[in-house]
Amino acid sequence: MAGELFRYPTLYNDSRVRAYYRFNAGALLKDSTANGYDLTNGNSVAEGFGIWGGVADFSNSNTNKYLRVASNLGVTNSVSVVLRVKLLTEVASGSYTFCQFYNANNGRHIRIYYDYNSGTRRIRFVSDRADIAGVECTYNITLGTSGIYTVILTFDNSTGATIGYLDGSSVANVTVSGNGSTAYSSVLTLGAVYNIANSAIENPASCLIDDTWVLNGVLTPTEITNFQSFTAPNWKNMLTNQSIHRSNYY
Repeated sequence: MAGELFRYPTLYNDSRVRAYYRFNAGALLKDSTANGYDLTNGNSVAEGFGIWGGVADFSNSNTNKYLRVASNLGVTNSVSVVLRVKLLTEVASGSYTFCQFYNANNGRHIRIYYDYNSGTRRIRFVSDRADIAGVECTYNITLGTSGIYTVILTFDNSTGATIGYLDGSSVANVTVSGNGSTAYSSVLTLGAVYNIANSAIENPASCLIDDTWVLNGVLTPTEITNFQSFTAPNWKNMLTNQSIHRSNYY
């Protein structure tokens, strides 16, 4: 692997990163780490263009499209999920699902939704225990179809702290406790919920999703701020300087 990106001590080189999806043309499903957690394509998610070059395009009227990998990605307990998203169609009822991660290690089931919520639209960050009622926190916002957003959820297994971030700022938090059922298989799903109990596809999102990271552990608020604003060497330019971010390093 080579490229301008490796001149910097970046997130890509951080040992916590378990999977990183760039959704480049010809490599829509590829995990860009050496860990090999490539996605499978459910119902023809398309290669698109619109955020940083290649994106996963879930279409203007998604009813059943998703990307998934049946694995815990080597995540032990605590986890951070980072993704970039742009709506194609504003949610008009129900919910869109941006991301779902179920970890059979601890029975923890986290999701990031965007809800219609009777017209008071919101991002909903969920960290619940499988087979037990969910615990969630929310942030009221209408995303619209022109903005590109960085959405992050962190879950600290030792404290139960679940924090939602939007564009580098903490916007919602809740504390949860205990573990859930470990009877299901681990799964990461993007663009919908893959029901861990019956394999149904639920709450599909009409959106573009670009660079997505899953990390084993919790990003600190300072790291997330620096990640967004690229002010610190360890997170230099990862979200805003395309010339570095989009270098060739396969």
